[in-house]
Amino acid sequence: MSKSKQPILSMGATGSIADSLTFRRSRGVNVAESKPKLPYSLTLAQQYQRWLYQDYAYLWTQQSAATKAIYAAKAARHHTTPIAEWLRYYLTNLPDIAAGWHLDNQTGSTTPDWSRNSCTATIYGPTYTPGRIAGARYCDGVDDYFTAPCSWSATEYFTFELFYTPAAGYGDHAASILIGKGNPALRINKNTGKFFFRVYNHLTAEFNVIDSAPLTVGVTYHLAGLIDATDNKLKLYKNGALSATGDTFTGTLIDSTSYNLDFGGVPSGERQPKGTIDEIRVTTRPLDATELLRHALRRYP
Repeated sequence: MSKSKQPILSMGATGSIADSLTFRRSRGVNVAESKPKLPYSLTLAQQYQRWLYQDYAYLWTQQSAATKAIYAAKAARHHTTPIAEWLRYYLTNLPDIAAGWHLDNQTGSTTPDWSRNSCTATIYGPTYTPGRIAGARYCDGVDDYFTAPCSWSATEYFTFELFYTPAAGYGDHAASILIGKGNPALRINKNTGKFFFRVYNHLTAEFNVIDSAPLTVGVTYHLAGLIDATDNKLKLYKNGALSATGDTFTGTLIDSTSYNLDFGGVPSGERQPKGTIDEIRVTTRPLDATELLRHALRRYP
């Protein structure tokens, strides 16, 4: 019986066994070895940057031909590509992010804003806890809150979003504030335990959308509120899916420049939600369903 001079699996093999093996040459002989399994190598900072890259790469596909032509002209001057010029500008400036807080720092009386607007938030009480993505903060529902000076006016359509895990008694206040800037706010209704989104126009007329079902204690949700630019309706998204459509907005949004951005409650202590919050983000445009689903599915690692 002749002795085999080659591994039973050739270098061109395919299938589940072949996928777990690799070949190398050693002293003139082909040697089959198990493939090395690399650990998850992205740091948290690198993962955040990758997510931003994904967000803006998708947003590029939604741009008009006129917008793409502007970046094509830049690319021609710099000998690059239109999308490279787009990504360079957006990843450097984050022009559509009014504010964002990861809440990853375990100590200190403030938490940094990762936008380019320096909206550092002061922490009044919320305690550090592990979150959906790295760190988060637990709000006691009594007097905990965050507040951040922010010059963003909220006069253009926008999106409020965050991860929220309600604790027992999460809706004990009249209208607990998850995220708010003066009048516009993402809230929880005391009587129903449902989350809702409210804005006012320049004539102080009120517009609302409220979810159809209460939140469940101990379940982590990705919640978002926005005004859809395609039909001017207030909409809620829960875990990346459209969950409610409300009033049709008319007029212009009331200017909220003079107000701080508050989240996890308000300084008065009257509207404090109870539970864990994470990844608070304010975008100066209405995000679409694809973007919100991507955000809702994110984890680290």
